[in-house]
Amino acid sequence: MVTPPVTDIKSSLDDLKKAVSAVTKADKAWLVALETFFEGIDPKTTDNTQIEINKTVAALVPGTLPIDKVVRVVLDDVSFLQYTDKKLNARVSQSDTTPEDLGRAVVEAEAYLLLTNEAFVSLLSVSKGIVAILTITDKKNLEKLNSPADSARTGLTSQVSTLLQQTTAVVKLPPTEPEGTDLLLGKKLNTCDLTFLEHVLPSTSKEFEQTVALLEGHHLSLSNSQIRKLIDSWGKAVKDLVQSQTQESGSLDTIAGFLCVHNVLDTLYDRLESKVTRTVEIISTDI
Repeated sequence: MVTPPVTDIKSSLDDLKKAVSAVTKADKAWLVALETFFEGIDPKTTDNTQIEINKTVAALVPGTLPIDKVVRVVLDDVSFLQYTDKKLNARVSQSDTTPEDLGRAVVEAEAYLLLTNEAFVSLLSVSKGIVAILTITDKKNLEKLNSPADSARTGLTSQVSTLLQQTTAVVKLPPTEPEGTDLLLGKKLNTCDLTFLEHVLPSTSKEFEQTVALLEGHHLSLSNSQIRKLIDSWGKAVKDLVQSQTQESGSLDTIAGFLCVHNVLDTLYDRLESKVTRTVEIISTDI
């Protein structure tokens, strides 16, 4: 086989990196605007105008959910996209100029598009809906950010499609194609792990990354205060998960979900003992 010029591989990799970077940059501003809008919603408001706005916003999400559940669903999707954007950008940006690395980066970008499609489409629909039916000031950021986020994703989709058609010596695809969760989270996590992680917020926090690391079996060095913060984040995750339940408390799905989370917590606490080295905190004081 004739070795392709390095310039061809570099050009293709640079194009992919630019497309990924465009997505993460456009998403970052758009998702922050969405996050700010929904975090500003007060489900317990007594103001009649705000109550009507809440009803209007709630109608944008399928399922006739109350506004507090709608806020949780949207913020979960926002957090998921923020995390996967960060992971994809980090993995693709670190790719070397080789056919193997380019092939892996292409497959990772394709997995990202498939894995995040449902959340992206849902958020874009909600975002456009807010712009279309509300006249409040808060929608202005969304109005100017919807299109760039959509265009950047379309650009990445086109770039991935083009590179997948060039499966020659320039783009050498992996012999087996891992699932999206393998690519974006590293080692494969099970369904229970992923369900629990959806509620460890925000997904950009150190506690989220530490939880992922423990679930993957990695060793960590943490101080006592870091461990306390980590355990607090798990408690908040459980509380958030309980509040997000839409099924009846005694339903089989709800019971299965709680058992699932119980098993995850057992694993995490076990790994706090077996996988975490406690470090000494040095507290400086002014004399």
